[in-house]
Amino acid sequence: MADMTKKVQIMPNVLRISLIDYPGAQQAALLGMVDMFAFASRFAADGTAFVTSIHASPGDVGGADVLILPPALGVSDELAGDDGFRDALQELRATGTLITSVCAGSLLLADCGLLDGRPATTHWALADGFRARFPRVALDPARLIVDDGDIITAGGLMAWADLVLHLVGRLHSPELRNALAHYCLIDASGRAQSHYARFQPRLDHGNRRVLKVQHWLAGQLSAAVSIADMAREAGQSERSFVRHFRVATGHPPGEYLQLLRLARAQDRLEAGDDAVARIAWDVGYEDVSAFRRIFQARIGLTPGAYRRRFRSGQAVA
Repeated sequence: MADMTKKVQIMPNVLRISLIDYPGAQQAALLGMVDMFAFASRFAADGTAFVTSIHASPGDVGGADVLILPPALGVSDELAGDDGFRDALQELRATGTLITSVCAGSLLLADCGLLDGRPATTHWALADGFRARFPRVALDPARLIVDDGDIITAGGLMAWADLVLHLVGRLHSPELRNALAHYCLIDASGRAQSHYARFQPRLDHGNRRVLKVQHWLAGQLSAAVSIADMAREAGQSERSFVRHFRVATGHPPGEYLQLLRLARAQDRLEAGDDAVARIAWDVGYEDVSAFRRIFQARIGLTPGAYRRRFRSGQAVA
């Protein structure tokens, strides 16, 4: 008679994670994600195993629960136009694989048409070029993670750690996500990419009149400047100036000036001890409460909270 007391061995749940080592992919991110998933397997009390594999192309993936396109310092046009790469990604998505990307990896998803009409994020510094190239994507570079069900995009170069935490929380449990975050000393409460973004004016557009105004505005932040003042500096009518300025910089003149002022305020908050009211006045805001509201709406933090987080030389607790 068989031994009825013998315990039945239950195989642990296996989650297959495929990472794509495409040309230019950040190697530190690939290896870091492998390590984090290994830690998650170690901490999973129910025996869940996050099994990772690295492939050169989506076409090499036989089947996976999750596919990750890691960050890169740049994505070549040759790769973006690779029909085999594109077809393999679309096939994996069609067969139920959760498709994810970090930073510039979202450019590959957009090139495949997988993000058309959908919300997504990418590194904040890539946002203007992304919008120009893929206008059908609802890009929100202020967000660090955008989970749209079968596709997840993450923002900046180091957002791969945030993506791993998000996947562990979604595929397993918030408890395992928190345990992994505590072990890796990562904030699991969620961050916004807007906290880190810094306005970078476009100066290579070739429009000399607009460039003249941009240089002029950089020295006029504390003054009251109108659209008429800018147009006069450019030597154009207001209507013509606004049209040319928006095409050249990607922003209406008033919004551009506001972004320039907020960037200067960020510099001041990071570098010194000046009162918030003093900084507000120096960058052109007479109403300090209005400055605080605009700063928080754009950056996602109050001026005081921003200073506490990013103060230069401040000891990290």
